[in-house]
Amino acid sequence: AENRPELLPEYLAEHLLTWADHYLQLLAEQQDYPFYRGLALLTRQTLQNWQQQAAINVPIVPFYR
Repeated sequence: AENRPELLPEYLAEHLLTWADHYLQLLAEQQDYPFYRGLALLTRQTLQNWQQQAAINVPIVPFYR
């Protein structure tokens, strides 16, 4: 990202943002560990804000869990 910042939106759209929201939602549902629940919620909100600010369109992919 430091050497090629123009690639960041593509990386976020095609890789991180395609699965992160789903994973973080599952993590937030774990009631036994409030620290990880809070961390998941904070991370989801941060990634959603990045997506909105950069106007990144994330493809919808199927998840099997």
